[in-house]
Formats: sequence, structure tokens, C-alpha cells
Amino acid sequence: MLTCGPGDDLVAIPCQSDDDCSPQVCVEGVCQPEDTQCSSVEPRVLVLLDNSGSMAMQMDVGDVDDIPYEIKCAWEDCESDDAPPGLRSRIYTARRVLNAATEDYPELDFGLVSFGTAPPPTSPSELPPRCVSVDDPSSEYRFVWIESSDQPQSNIWKPVINDFGEAGIWTLCGRHRPFPYLRHDDMFGAAPGLDNGHYAGEALPPGPLYKTHHATSGEFEDPSNRVRKVQWLPRFMGLATSFDCDDPSQRDIAERSQGDYELADLCGHDFYYWPYVDGNPGYAYYSGKSSDATFHEECSGTGDCKTIDDESHSLGVTLRNPDPPTSLFAPFFSPAARQAPNIEIADKGPLTREDARMMFEGITSRQYEGGLDVSFGTPLFSSLGDIDSSVSASNAAFAQPTIASYLGFLRDLEPDDTCHPTSVILIMDGLPDPWWKEGGDPLYDRLVTIHNALDVDIYHVPFTASPWRDPEDRERTQQIACAAAGSTTPVPCDAEPGTLGTCAYPADPGNGCAWAALDGEELDEVLHDILDRIAASAH
Repeated sequence: MLTCGPGDDLVAIPCQSDDDCSPQVCVEGVCQPEDTQCSSVEPRVLVLLDNSGSMAMQMDVGDVDDIPYEIKCAWEDCESDDAPPGLRSRIYTARRVLNAATEDYPELDFGLVSFGTAPPPTSPSELPPRCVSVDDPSSEYRFVWIESSDQPQSNIWKPVINDFGEAGIWTLCGRHRPFPYLRHDDMFGAAPGLDNGHYAGEALPPGPLYKTHHATSGEFEDPSNRVRKVQWLPRFMGLATSFDCDDPSQRDIAERSQGDYELADLCGHDFYYWPYVDGNPGYAYYSGKSSDATFHEECSGTGDCKTIDDESHSLGVTLRNPDPPTSLFAPFFSPAARQAPNIEIADKGPLTREDARMMFEGITSRQYEGGLDVSFGTPLFSSLGDIDSSVSASNAAFAQPTIASYLGFLRDLEPDDTCHPTSVILIMDGLPDPWWKEGGDPLYDRLVTIHNALDVDIYHVPFTASPWRDPEDRERTQQIACAAAGSTTPVPCDAEPGTLGTCAYPADPGNGCAWAALDGEELDEVLHDILDRIAASAH
């Protein structure tokens, strides 16, 4: 028997247990007849979007003497809508395709995880330290002016061009943490800010706001911008938000934020996502050079941080952090979590289905609109996690350490709920790295276990040509897809043809289980094919 919330013709009566509903039963926070059939199935799709450093490479692969090699995208092309598709970065392409494709499926609920990044700060001690001038130690500031960028494995510094067409951007000092916001009256340095409620009742304009409201690069470069105050929110709140502290859920978000403002300075004020104000912040995989040396904190891809005194600064918006190995950027909306009396308000997750969709759309947008940053490795085995590990009782952003823990939490929260069949889509531009630690038989076993024990369909989407360069990589890619499809044979792709339902071509799993997508157009086709399958389960 399928059970779920009532249809449009029924009145939803909130409940916490069957005692609130007699003679009906309490299902997912609402009362309904015991024999109610599922009036609307809302499948859930959890996307793992690769945020390893290679996703900052351009889509096209170079070729010298028939040997393919990666090409770093140029600053002006990486996140450009106007650049030729082959010159844009892979992360930009994947985000934009994913964002557009999912809009075609309003009947599906989407969530998104990435490989581990540093979470939002939860205490003043976790705030990114300010830069301190080497020449004047009494001078401290949040932002530093960057005029050139050095791509990884390169000693060539190239200008970073801002939206005024000149060299120079602002980047935050210290270890980067999500989600930095600026208050409406302190966004443009010495130039006037915006009135509170400036865009009330209006659609927000295309960013960045700095160019929208100030006409010269000189105003953008003005040193007064260095000392703007910043508030880090515990989750993405859109390009702009305002805190109604009379609402317990909004007050909770304001109270858990960290930065340069007290609660009284947050309530009733508009805040704007920092990259939406200043423009493209670059990728954390890249470094930028400032015009003068500062004492500032820099962190490695393993999360180790130290104070240095030079002109080199990490770009981007998020620091890579391998522990925990997974970051839940966009949780699902869960009526059961919202209603559960034993789940704290901070752990209930998105306020509504629309709120959850906004979080997903943000992380799959252009980077200055909230899009996912990139840096370093591909720890797939670690990110999947062990289904027997403890489960965090939280639906909040960044609360779950692995994919298995999040799926396990949803299963425990809604053990009898069949109105939300769940699928996982793995979008990766290469093999797990390092293979000896993150791939091989342990990875295959973990995929099979999650598929079978948690009743989750898993689709493997290798994105770009990287996995197909040699026979061994190609074979490993197919084995990952076959294991994700639930194969129980010692060699996953030795499964009997036709038995692995989430393969692209079930009749030939050894050669066609993975959903190969070599560019943005193919990724769009693959995602629509997969989402069509998933959506069909709702009918």
C-alpha cells in the first residue's frame, strides 16, 4: 500500500503521532485515512556533483602527438555565458546543464552533495582571520585586491578581468567558508549602499550589483572596500535575504550565523550574497596575487592551515576539507523533519519545497549566484560512506558526513514512506582518486550495498572524455556503473545482460552501463533520459 500526503481535494491536518488523528493515521506530518493511496508520488533525486580540481579545466581536451591533456580554462572563459562551449570550465557547464534540466521536472525533488568542503563557521573561532598588512600591522581587513591569477601547476600569472573590463577583483582573506553575505548599507565601500527593502516586490537584477550601481572601476577598486563587514550564514539563502526575527525559523538562521554583526544588526535588514555583489570570485583551485604582502591564512587541500606573509591568496568561496568527505549543500524538503518534535529547529532543513528548490538552484547556478566551487580530489569511496555508521539526526545543510548517512537518515525518518522513491546521480569527470584508496573492489562493494540495502537507484554519469582515455580507465568506469546498478557478481559487469536496470544499455553492461557524456549537449541528453525514467515512477 502506498502512503503519502493528501491530494489537493483533502484538507491537511498537522499531526505528530497517530493519537492526533484517530481514527485516521499520521503519515509524514499529516492525518489521512489508513487506506489512503498515494495521490502524488514525489521521487527524490540526490545529485553528487564532482567538485575536484579537474572540473576547473575547460571542456575541450588538448592533443599533442596524439596524447590528450587537460587545458586550464582562461579566466575570461571559465564562467562566461558568451565564451565558446569548449572553452568554459566543466563545473560551469555541469552546473548550468543540471540547473536547466531539472527545471523540466517540477514533480521531482532534488538535493545535492559534493565532495567535502569546509562548512559554514559555527563559532567566532572558526571565522576566517582578517588579512594584516606587513607594512602596517595595525591595518586589518576582510578583503584583499587581486589583479592576477596563477593556475595550478603553472607559474604564469595572468590578469583577472572584472566586469568593468579591467584587471582586479576582491577576494576574502583567510580560509574560505560558505556562505558570505554583505549588509545592504555596507556593500560598496565608500560609495552609497542600498536602502533596506530596495528590491522589495521586485525581481533582483542580473549581477554583479557593483557594476549595476557604480559605473567606474575606480570605485570598485577603492580601498574602503577592504574593510566591509561580512556575515557567514549557515546555509544558502538566495542572492538576497532579510531576517524576520519574529519567525522562529528565520531567527534561528540569524542566531546561528557568524561574522561582524550582532543579532540586533541582522534582524530586519537585507543581506546580499557577496559574489553577487562583487562578481566572479574565481575557483578555490586557483591562486591570486595581491599588490602588497599581508599576513594571512592559507589552507591546503587537506584542510591544513597556516599563516604566511606574501602576496598569494586562494580564490573562490569555499575551502576544500576532506573530513567529513561529503558536503550536503542542498537537502530535500522533508515534511516529516519539519513536524518531528525530536528534531531541533536548526536541524529541520528547508522551510518549504520551494525553499529546497531555491537551495538546489543556487548551488547549480553561475558561481557568483551561489554555484559550487572546485578544489582538489575525488574521494568517491569515502563520500559514499558506510551504511552501518551512525546517522546524524539532521536535515540541515552540511549536517550529514556521507551519502549513506543522509539516505539512512531519510529512511529512519520515514520508514514506511513509499511516496519518495530515491535515486542518486553521480556526475564525475574522472575516476576516484587515489584509486588504491577510493576505487576498486571496496568501492564496488559499497555501491552495491547502498543500492540494495537502502533501495536506491544509482546512475553513474562520467562527464567529459577523461575516463575513456585508455582501456583500464574505461573498464573501471563501466565497473563503477555496474556496481552502482546493484550487480552482485564478483566482477560487477559480469552480471547477466538485462538485469542491471540503471545501466544506460542493460543489454551490454560491460561496454554500456555508464551514461557517458562528453560535453554539455550530451550531458543534457543523458540527464533528461535518466530523469524521464525517474519521473515515470511517479505515474
